[in-house]
Amino acid sequence: MDIIKLIHSTFTYSQKYGNEDLNWDIDSFLDTLIYAAQGSPEIIVCQRKNRNISRMKNNNTAWTDAPDDGNKDLIPAKKMAEDLPVLLLIKQNGSKSQGWLDTPFYWPVFITPLSMQTSIYSLDE
Repeated sequence: MDIIKLIHSTFTYSQKYGNEDLNWDIDSFLDTLIYAAQGSPEIIVCQRKNRNISRMKNNNTAWTDAPDDGNKDLIPAKKMAEDLPVLLLIKQNGSKSQGWLDTPFYWPVFITPLSMQTSIYSLDE
């Protein structure tokens, strides 16, 4: 949880970057992670490095929303996530040529365990 909170503290949302309405709901992320751990104090953490994904996709008409590679990241993560959730920490190089701020950052991706029953999560609003 501390790692997620640290990552969250590095994110900037402002009109300058065109993302002021896209704040990451960290509380919902952490609640879901805790629920998926099914009472276990542990989760599996898997780090990936040296990624150079572009900030925009579809000819600069949409934000990139999937930093993970389906073969290199998701397949192994899903194999690990039998009874515990997997937290992929994908380190983006964050280069200006890719639309970022010329600084590396981590992009967390959460994989639920295979043993988890289908559930519905509702925001408390």
